[in-house]
Amino acid sequence: MFRKIFLLFVINLFFFIPIVDAQVYEDKNNGYSIEIPQYWRVIQTNPTMSVISSNDNEAKIVIAFLPKYPLSRSQDESNLILNEISNRMSKKTPGAVDDTKLIEKIGNQEAISSIYSFTTKNNTNLKLMNVYFWVNDSICQIAVSTKPEKFEELKPIFLSVLNSFKLQSMTAYDWAFKGYEYQKNREYDKAIDAFSKAANLDVKNTEYIYQIAYTNSEKGDYNQAIAAMTKAIELNPKEAFFYHERAYAHIKARNAQLALEDENKAIQINPKKAILYAGRGNAYAIMGKYEEAITDFQKCFELKGNPLDSAFNLGQTYELMGRGAEALKYYKMVVEYPNLPNPVKEKVQARINGEWESYKEWI
Repeated sequence: MFRKIFLLFVINLFFFIPIVDAQVYEDKNNGYSIEIPQYWRVIQTNPTMSVISSNDNEAKIVIAFLPKYPLSRSQDESNLILNEISNRMSKKTPGAVDDTKLIEKIGNQEAISSIYSFTTKNNTNLKLMNVYFWVNDSICQIAVSTKPEKFEELKPIFLSVLNSFKLQSMTAYDWAFKGYEYQKNREYDKAIDAFSKAANLDVKNTEYIYQIAYTNSEKGDYNQAIAAMTKAIELNPKEAFFYHERAYAHIKARNAQLALEDENKAIQINPKKAILYAGRGNAYAIMGKYEEAITDFQKCFELKGNPLDSAFNLGQTYELMGRGAEALKYYKMVVEYPNLPNPVKEKVQARINGEWESYKEWI
């Protein structure tokens, strides 16, 4: 998954001193600006990289953008890629010592940073700060270096420079952040719009496509959820969870056979994942295949799945089969579970109290 990636940038984004008489360097090609001390200068620039030097040439800042990442990736994979870059720094830099590793933000984007001491091939001792972060579908790398004895003296300037980094337009990450806030407030149309903008800026990031699907499901628009998950599956057909999520939308739309096919595919990819058996059990239960449903819910139970996916569904299935004593056994397990959703709590408590006629629906 990891490509040849150049080594880059820095930062402990605490405690910085604003630069007096700063000048603004703007890179319109890559869409960012940064403030540098008045007498520092740009000594090299091309479409993917800029090099800035102090007036005495004892400190340098390199800002580089890698080519667009060619593969699909989840948010977890995005973070792993940044960590892999950081790990390779210590392996490839002669005499490198990783002094600290921090995760912060730069330009409002989540970043991973490190500080290294190392010796170059011509035996020059340097101390280097590296920061790595995604800008849509590319990784930005910033490296700040100077002699070890000058590092603490220049550190406040370095930190001010880095804190001044600004992107000139909203990124996929920025739009997704808005989307999550809209989700929390149940403003589903706004959330879908925000995640769609994120997906348009970072077309192979499956997290944004998944969030479009999830939000549509929450809204009750299951056909749109299915369409979004289908797109995510096309980008990454080896991700079991995507088939499970599409199966959930199929179940809510009462397409049990299609849900069953998706859960079978998910289990084929990842047979150790408990929730996948819960999903297939739901499909079987809706089809009236209760024995098959019980087998899957039991498997979910054995794999230590969520009690709402295993014990509660077992209780519901046994109830539908007219086996009340067995249903009650599992309902009593569920009632001990903290923070039960109200519909589940009401149904379980009614059954424990001997009331079997209300709450007939499958929850």
